[in-house]
Amino acid sequence: MTRLAEYKRHLRSNTFDIEKATIAFLEGHVKYLQRRFKRKEIKIKELESRLKDLDKLKEDVIKLKNQIDSLLNENEALRHKSNDLSSVIDYRFKLMAYSVENAELTIFFQKMKKLFKTYQNKYEIDFGSLRITEIIDNVKWKELILTDVILAEICSYLTPKDLFSLKQVAKFLFEKLQVEYFWKKSRQQQPNYNHKCPIHMTEQQYCYLNFMYQRCQFCKRSDFSLILELKTKICSECREQVLISRFEIEEENLIPFELLLAFHSVDDAQLDGRYLDYSVREFSVSSSLVYYLKSEVYDTFDEYLKIPQNEKQEWLNNKSKII
Repeated sequence: MTRLAEYKRHLRSNTFDIEKATIAFLEGHVKYLQRRFKRKEIKIKELESRLKDLDKLKEDVIKLKNQIDSLLNENEALRHKSNDLSSVIDYRFKLMAYSVENAELTIFFQKMKKLFKTYQNKYEIDFGSLRITEIIDNVKWKELILTDVILAEICSYLTPKDLFSLKQVAKFLFEKLQVEYFWKKSRQQQPNYNHKCPIHMTEQQYCYLNFMYQRCQFCKRSDFSLILELKTKICSECREQVLISRFEIEEENLIPFELLLAFHSVDDAQLDGRYLDYSVREFSVSSSLVYYLKSEVYDTFDEYLKIPQNEKQEWLNNKSKII
């Protein structure tokens, strides 16, 4: 079996030592180059250049192995201290730095892969399926961030925008970050945002409206008002196209009157971005000054029509409570 074939076999094993196996492979390649030099197949300058590249590869492999070992050792130490909250708190800066370390590891792997590829292309050497970048996937680094206490500590230092970015990293993070606490804690750290989330919204929805996509959601203009009750951002020019007044609904007899309680609504003042006045639920505002999203009106009405007649009242009661 050739050294390359043996190395491939080691890489496919779950028990091999990446540092030992890779160093052994690279040292074997050094001896191969030295034999070629003795046979005068390569010149001294080429030998020195290639040996220098191989030394760099060995250094990078050792560095990578040390970084992974360090992260795993810290994780194991934390497991034994998980019941000691003070130890977790004292450890928070290393944990916060983990996301940075992970990014650095990823960059390091990319750099290492590029280095192998460059060496391979430069000297037309077939390294085979090194699978170097897969090593990080086999390391249980997720355990470092799966502990809720740790994740909560990290997230308390992140902005809502950072949390939305973090959600996209991996499925397990997407699922973990559905918890309201993370979003509330992050939002409360932001200047001028330490107020209560509206009861009809989740913390994540509230953060999205306040911190993400700062444009009208219908025409993309930057001049808009945030209408919390409608969970939307809308500019003055789009209001006529996407909103419908209660007066129009009543005049055209579009839907049953009692169904109005099943819609989110705003009055004229709220369209300027001021927070909901629940008096609109009591119909104490003029019909011409109460507005609904057309899409919600039509979608809800379609849903209402599909409800059996003997269940409509219960459906309306439940819908009104949610609204």
